[in-house]
Amino acid sequence: MTDKERLEEIKNVYEDYKELQKKSDFKQADIALLYLSENHIDWLIQQAEKREYWMKQHRKRANELEDAYFKIQLIEKQLQQAQVKAERYKHALEFYADENNWIVYEGTVETVPGEKARKALEGEE
Repeated sequence: MTDKERLEEIKNVYEDYKELQKKSDFKQADIALLYLSENHIDWLIQQAEKREYWMKQHRKRANELEDAYFKIQLIEKQLQQAQVKAERYKHALEFYADENNWIVYEGTVETVPGEKARKALEGEE
């Protein structure tokens, strides 16, 4: 007998029991109740324990997934910040790489004072 069939049998016997109780046919109700043997009751208890176990596992897994989600959100935010920072550095390097921003003093090459570089390093545009 499958678990589903067993559960259906238990439900049917219990429904019969309740109907006999309503009709005040206590002798037949007692017989129906006796049919719900210790095996059926033990089986129902096992099913409840299995359900509790799986619900606990589900909650644990849900908590792990929630933790992972928040870690991913944090990593994505850090990545975006790193990308913005890299873009600022790229612009600063492009500025200093552009020969039009160079000044020549008596045969030496120097860059324009580093205001743009300071802004890039400070997080400004």
